Amino acid sequence: MSRDIIFWKKLYKAFDPFRPLPANDPTWVDCRDVRGDEDIITGLGTEILRSESFTCQLYAGHRGGGKSTELLRLQDHLQNQEYQVIYFAADDNDVEPIDTGYSDILLACAKHLIDTLKQKAENKKQDWKQWWKDLTLWKDWLGNLTKFLKDLQLPEIEVNEFTYETPETVLGKLATTIKSNPNKRQEIRRRLEENADSLIDILNEFIKKALGQQSSEKLVLMVDNLDRIIERYDTNTQSSNYQQIFVHHSDHLRKLACHVIYTVPISLVYSPLATTLEERYKPAEVLPMIMVKNPEGYNHDAGIEILKTMIKRRAKSADNNLELNQLFTDDGLTNLCLMSGGHVRNLMALMKAALQYTNNDELPISNKAVTRAISEVRQTYKRAIEEDDWETLARVHSDKQKRTIMNNDKQRKLLFSRCILEYRVLNEEWVLDTWRDVHPLILALESFKEAVEKLDSQS
Repeated sequence: MSRDIIFWKKLYKAFDPFRPLPANDPTWVDCRDVRGDEDIITGLGTEILRSESFTCQLYAGHRGGGKSTELLRLQDHLQNQEYQVIYFAADDNDVEPIDTGYSDILLACAKHLIDTLKQKAENKKQDWKQWWKDLTLWKDWLGNLTKFLKDLQLPEIEVNEFTYETPETVLGKLATTIKSNPNKRQEIRRRLEENADSLIDILNEFIKKALGQQSSEKLVLMVDNLDRIIERYDTNTQSSNYQQIFVHHSDHLRKLACHVIYTVPISLVYSPLATTLEERYKPAEVLPMIMVKNPEGYNHDAGIEILKTMIKRRAKSADNNLELNQLFTDDGLTNLCLMSGGHVRNLMALMKAALQYTNNDELPISNKAVTRAISEVRQTYKRAIEEDDWETLARVHSDKQKRTIMNNDKQRKLLFSRCILEYRVLNEEWVLDTWRDVHPLILALESFKEAVEKLDSQS
């Protein structure tokens, strides 16, 4: 089947693995039945709607598993309930995932809160600049900060450009400097953390002025992509950056005068800090993978059909008359779904790779192109696995039928890198059944097979 270049561009774009779906997108597919009945609107949404005070909630899951799409759904749902929702992806311009501190997140929240509420005030012809002039705390805070920055002599910041009326510019430049200047990063963070309480008080006062008669209980801040923060240990404090951010500074994270949702790394939720997090927030909501196989290793047809529906709807966004049998052989499509492990971004990445190896006149996509795509993405996972990980992977694969989950450092690291995936199903007794398995792309690697043979010989 020959198609023109416009069709191929649309088809290629439809399977962009890094594009979260906006709310009410026609290509979205309801996956609750194959995700252990997990639904963000029932979970995080109900907590916000029914709480009499501000809530602060954590949302976790494998990176690329669909959290951003779900958050955008929740944003739309809350806005329909007359809530004002501010959503932003923190890693776009605000934080550096390989080195993130609490103050970076606070600055990002401050910048987006101020910018959004300022725009709303301007739309209503309100003099928001006067609000800042009246904030004595802000004048003192900025005055102290300006003196500190002058002493640092940072070339990327023109301190003389700072004014009391441009708070979002000041905070934006600070965030950019922390991200781009590793030599001064810690000094600036220490200064900001010393004055964190004052900045939060300023923000809360501004929220109060901006919303006026409207209750700030109808304001929601969603901070996405914090789950991409790389875990690092500080030998001086004997703690990780996860602990510093989400535990030691939990009071600050919960102090904003609005509802807040923070995405967090899945490895944090399954760490020894889990009960501490529950005490300071509430049990974290976790988005599991779409079940494509049961723990006994048999195909789960319902999950596979869900993934096929995802592909079908996205393909139809390029050409509404395009059917799955025109796009794939049945074996090729099923194989692609199984190899994704029920991970949405992996499914899209595999699909896009298969399209790369398909010429304009070669539809349906050949099994050769599918095999090539699987092999290519498999190599990415192979490069992510260290030599001492193979035994852990073999044990996870062996233990999945017993639902044995070992929350040790190695498993948490492999959860973070998506080499291990988590699945859930709501059983007939309405109890969540959770297990983990190795990503299907890893199963065919020789080192994994050798580790399984070695484990079998020891048992």
